[in-house]
Amino acid sequence: MSNGDVDGGYELITQLLEDDKCKHQINAVVFGSVLKGFGRAKRMDRLWAAFKEMQARGISPSVVNFNAVIDACLRNNEISAVEGLLQDMKARGLEPNLITYSTVIKGVCQKGDMSAAFSVLKDLRAATGVKADEIVYNTMLDGCATAGLVSEGEQLLEEMKKDGLSPTNYTLTVMVRLMGQGRQLNRAFELIDTFAQKHRIRANSHVFTALVQACLTCRDLPRASEAFERALRSRVQPDQKVCQSLIRSLIANGQAEYAVGLLRSLLGLPVSRLPTLASCTLDDTFITEAISCLLESGSEACALAPPLVADIRTVRPKLRLDASIDRALAMTVARQHSNSDGAAAAKAAAKRNAPWRQQ
Repeated sequence: MSNGDVDGGYELITQLLEDDKCKHQINAVVFGSVLKGFGRAKRMDRLWAAFKEMQARGISPSVVNFNAVIDACLRNNEISAVEGLLQDMKARGLEPNLITYSTVIKGVCQKGDMSAAFSVLKDLRAATGVKADEIVYNTMLDGCATAGLVSEGEQLLEEMKKDGLSPTNYTLTVMVRLMGQGRQLNRAFELIDTFAQKHRIRANSHVFTALVQACLTCRDLPRASEAFERALRSRVQPDQKVCQSLIRSLIANGQAEYAVGLLRSLLGLPVSRLPTLASCTLDDTFITEAISCLLESGSEACALAPPLVADIRTVRPKLRLDASIDRALAMTVARQHSNSDGAAAAKAAAKRNAPWRQQ
């Protein structure tokens, strides 16, 4: 089973069941391995066959077995069978445990059926000996964020705290994403401050990525820039794709100089009024794309490209640029000096031209 040979495992079990000396050793735990294997392999016909044979052999399914089958149903678009499985559990005198409830909640949330998710959560709260944990609440909050259920998400957060559960950075990330879906950017910024003050949670890169993305989704570039600067002051770098989207949007909206400043900050290059990061995980493709955006914009943006590349070479000496970008940089430098006179201009152009070429 561990090596992916589900059929081999099931065949071995079948052989052992035919052996009078071994058949009594085959129990629900052994069958559970096969059920999980077929579920993960998306072979539901084989899973149902094994589940039925298990019962036909007089082996009563355990809660763990039911959890495995329920998880397989949710993973393989057979959600309609879950209700019958839950009823079968109760008929056998088996009470769903926290894994049962959290598995069902996760499955229906991923399907976007939040009404069903809240119904299962209600059953969980009514059950004895079982209590929702932070995983259940975070899963519900994630579902609310995807569905844009802002008020429901805020209420869940309050209920989570009332249950004595501490929010995490993941909780904050989901809440920021939720506020972005509801176009409540002020509330998203407020939550970061609240979590820091009341829960001592310092926003990480995932939180700031969600915040910048929320601002971009709401087409609010000033707030996106503010969120990005807060990330820099916190010494964290948002996700590279979000950084790329912000810089591209700034250049497209005539804020190329500020975009270059943000890029310099990310690369640890000196820049006025912005903090710099000591370490950077931006790859060369990101840098190349940013340079291309500058070169494809107006003349003022183009003029920023050669000195930027020259400075980048100081921290990325092995940076490789496409030949087309090299030509565009050379043409930009040439245009900057086309109206100057004679040898002095040519000498100045050469000095500025040389640094951004890879040695």
